Amino acid sequence: MAAKVAVKHPDRPPEWFDRWPGTASHRNLFKPGIRQYGRRAAEAKPREFKWLPDGLRLNLGDQVATWRMREGQWSPSCTCGYGEGRCPHAYAACLLFDIVAQEGGWSGDGGLPTSKLLRMAARRGRAPKKQPPLPTRAAPAPG
Repeated sequence: MAAKVAVKHPDRPPEWFDRWPGTASHRNLFKPGIRQYGRRAAEAKPREFKWLPDGLRLNLGDQVATWRMREGQWSPSCTCGYGEGRCPHAYAACLLFDIVAQEGGWSGDGGLPTSKLLRMAARRGRAPKKQPPLPTRAAPAPG
């Protein structure tokens, strides 16, 4: 079983959780290269979520990505200033939020990621592979 992704966050889901569409719905906001870099950016540390009344904020390394519900639409922003919030950090916030929700067993599907995405995001936190068994010694002969 993969190790949990180390992201600090409140224990309870946010009040707006049932309105979060999930990473799959946000994919089209981001160019393929941004999504690829966002998967790597998701590994930056420290990582900590804060729930806002209308969204979420993720401290991710030196950047702060925010998603807010504005007039019925989810809108990203980031301190990096790239592409009107359509940056790798905002994409990483989607990925990590969906993983936190899945690991927390929060109800609702919210567009949660597949197990493949969960494995990809947890890759660096996974425990080392099992060591091969030690050779067995021959039992002493009776007698």
